[in-house]
Amino acid sequence: MPRVGVITALRSEADCLRWSPSNTDFLNFVSGTGSVAAARASSQAIEAGCDTLVSYGYAGALDPALRAGDLLFGLSVSNEETTIETDGDLVTQLISKIKKIEGIVARSSLFYAAPSIIKTASQKSDLRQKGRWDAVDMESFAIGCAAQKHNFSFIIVRSIVDIADVSLPNNLSKIVDKRGATRGAAALWELLKTPREFPKYRGLAKAKKLADQSLRCVAPLLAQVRISGR
Repeated sequence: MPRVGVITALRSEADCLRWSPSNTDFLNFVSGTGSVAAARASSQAIEAGCDTLVSYGYAGALDPALRAGDLLFGLSVSNEETTIETDGDLVTQLISKIKKIEGIVARSSLFYAAPSIIKTASQKSDLRQKGRWDAVDMESFAIGCAAQKHNFSFIIVRSIVDIADVSLPNNLSKIVDKRGATRGAAALWELLKTPREFPKYRGLAKAKKLADQSLRCVAPLLAQVRISGR
């Protein structure tokens, strides 16, 4: 029976799981972005028999010390009113294993649950000061709620793709759909309209490559640690 449900918002995040073992203890659910989509995917994972839920993919940095490609293992995720803790034992296991891989920067972190994309450097700075959170994503809290409801294990594994001191392109949502796919014609049109934004898109593309490398490195460990930890 499958036990680990790995929930990714984007198809590109799911593609990084190709480096993981192929067995019936490990299932991936691509949800789309946002808390509603993540909650739906979590329910599907639980219905499929998963008793460990993993929020896996990209994150935005709130801590200015974080760089693109840094790998974060969440200790908790908060929406300001409620904080959900992850499975600390699994986090410890994963960090001890990933640190043996040369070239990967990994640490435990506190996550903020954003209701929408945090676009500007000033917004990131305000959140960092407000809650001392290290990073942000839009799905982990909903996944954690589902795990908590059923008393299941829950972990967050995210790699930084958006650093704290750089603002995102204004029209990013017009270029990338909710599954992370690039809208080709729309992308070209937006770049023609606002060429000054091109360096931001180029920077994001480079950051994504680094984040993907880190996610691919940790992917084989997800099933391994859960199985050995049983």
